[in-house]
Amino acid sequence: METAKEISSARGDWVLRVEQGWRTLLPYTLDFDYDKSLLWHIATQLCSNKELKKELNTTASEVRPLTVKGDRSKSLLFYGCIFAKMMKIEEKEKSLNKWSIISKVWVELLCYAASHSRADSKAAQVSKGGELITMVWLLMAHFGLGGQFQINEGQARAKLIVGK
Repeated sequence: METAKEISSARGDWVLRVEQGWRTLLPYTLDFDYDKSLLWHIATQLCSNKELKKELNTTASEVRPLTVKGDRSKSLLFYGCIFAKMMKIEEKEKSLNKWSIISKVWVELLCYAASHSRADSKAAQVSKGGELITMVWLLMAHFGLGGQFQINEGQARAKLIVGK
């Protein structure tokens, strides 16, 4: 249960630390704010789209973003290209499966988002049919992985804490 809680509180970095051969990608998760996880989306798209893959092969990733844009580069697309190219290189050199790691990181990111969203907004979404993240939030709450539900000793029901 503790491992599941640790995974759900990670932002994609847990799986990169645990899976053999992927530690070099940790900076692309840890050095960016969570709301910049768009980087994973960009890299996933670049890895899956055949036309973009061809472009990726010709993109110069040896040039660092800060060289091009200065010390305060915020170009997620530029970093996304570098990141996707790194995944491709890691996969080829170490005979790893990039799709396995991408899917595991996305599960981690989804669980992190679900457990760090406001409980009252998720509760309201349930009455409207919900979204994927709402369903993940409910499953996590059901399995006791979120902080929004508490079961006190002697009680048979969980109590929703909306004020967090």
